[in-house]
Amino acid sequence: MAWRRGTSRGYPVGMEVFDDVAFARLRSHVYGSYLHADEDGRSVYHGSLRVGASQHNAVWAVEEFLVEGEDEEVQEEAPVRYLLLRSAYGRYLGATDAAPFEAARNAAARDAAANSDVRQPHSREGCCGGCCCCRLPFGLVEATQRDRDEEEPEVDAIMWLATRCGDQDVQEDRDARGVVLLRDRSGRYLRCNKSILACRRSISVDANFEDEDTLLWEVVRVPPSGDMPELPIATQPGFFVRACFPQPLREIQFVDEADLDNISEGENWATVEIRGRSVRLLREKIAKRVGYDDFTMCVSAGRHGQFTPLLIDLPRRRETLQIVLVRPNTESYDQLIFPNPNALPSAEATDEDNATIE
Repeated sequence: MAWRRGTSRGYPVGMEVFDDVAFARLRSHVYGSYLHADEDGRSVYHGSLRVGASQHNAVWAVEEFLVEGEDEEVQEEAPVRYLLLRSAYGRYLGATDAAPFEAARNAAARDAAANSDVRQPHSREGCCGGCCCCRLPFGLVEATQRDRDEEEPEVDAIMWLATRCGDQDVQEDRDARGVVLLRDRSGRYLRCNKSILACRRSISVDANFEDEDTLLWEVVRVPPSGDMPELPIATQPGFFVRACFPQPLREIQFVDEADLDNISEGENWATVEIRGRSVRLLREKIAKRVGYDDFTMCVSAGRHGQFTPLLIDLPRRRETLQIVLVRPNTESYDQLIFPNPNALPSAEATDEDNATIE
């Protein structure tokens, strides 16, 4: 019996799990751990949820990215819908770019499986066509938080398709909307890696379907918040620690959004210097410098990155951070939405949910 890739509303079966979802947590179906943006601002890992502002690190903003018909032989083909998953630091879940031959081999293997009349021995009912049939011997590539700073907005390594795999589903006592595989445009899957000793387990991408349970992700919707969450309380080390182990200064660049278009590439932004990572102290310092405090600090991961409100302390890496000040009564401010990571998890939560985790 012939089998093929499933579709729904013109999109692969599984993408509907993200319909009307502005924020989500991704939970490993096999480990029960959550995908986190690491505090270094670049790497990712899976681990347990922690209380406090760090819960924002396990929340991913969901963007939709449409690509016009990718099959030149099909006229009037519907656009292909991809997902972009943006971290609390404004960067995108992805990996290093796949070599051109990798993407071509992955695509060829998927197409061959999808068009075959012979059911592959390892494939599941309802499979996307690129699963067990694609046991390609590629090594693991570490997943990262990537800037979106390329010339073109399309970056294969950060563009994701969600596909259901068979009738696998969440247990009745779980809160997810569904279980999916996440495959980037290069044909590589997002995988949780096992580690006995490490408390933070690594995340990788690869086109190999061995140990398939580590590729399954439960999508847990996080409702938006009506107001901007409180910034973390500023903490400073004691006098003795500061005297013996002084924290180095780090440079922060900032600009009012109204002046953003007037700053040509290479022109200097305004700068402040700060010790430590406190986002609250940074906000106070910038407010004192500009003479007003009615702004939301946002980060943007490159020229194509969306504005992301900075709600957590600065990354541990001391690379220069660029901040855009978004003020009320502007179009950008009206488009800002904030997650409510303390909301009680619910597979079908609504924006009006008021229940929170105490």
